[in-house]
Amino acid sequence: MSRKLSWFLAVCLLLMPACTTRSDPDNVDIAGPEDGANEPTVQVDPARVIDHLKAAGLPLERVDFYNSENDPFSLAGRPDRYITKAVFHDNRFNPDACKKIEVLPWDECGGTVESFANASDLRKWTRAIVIAREQTPNAPPEYRYQNGLTLLRLGHVLTPEQAKAYEDAYKTFTP
Repeated sequence: MSRKLSWFLAVCLLLMPACTTRSDPDNVDIAGPEDGANEPTVQVDPARVIDHLKAAGLPLERVDFYNSENDPFSLAGRPDRYITKAVFHDNRFNPDACKKIEVLPWDECGGTVESFANASDLRKWTRAIVIAREQTPNAPPEYRYQNGLTLLRLGHVLTPEQAKAYEDAYKTFTP
């Protein structure tokens, strides 16, 4: 397989969204009014969110952090994309049994925390995820939750109850 095709497929897999446990995946109006009133403005280091989730008793391990210098997809810090990202594995799942792609060790057996510079970038990224899902009909689903300028994305191997535990803990995080 050519390097360009491998990269393209990896980006497609990264962008694959799906339904959340509570709403229509196409309902992605996650930010406030167009004039920016009441939109979140506090940038958050994903490490803070990871620490918060761990403190809530969630079984995260093998956490990797990405920024504009080491992001395997070269998306961090680019226009309309996340500025930093954490990728983690949920230790309830055997990593060898999880489907893997070249650069993301978690695939469907963990999740990511993506941090954004502003609400507009978060909104555009979320829309890009939905569009990628529409263009990839066999994409595995994912759970997706937003808190301030961060986006928590969880793999579909998690049960709805397990994802709800992440959602509940994530809701209590204060940016």
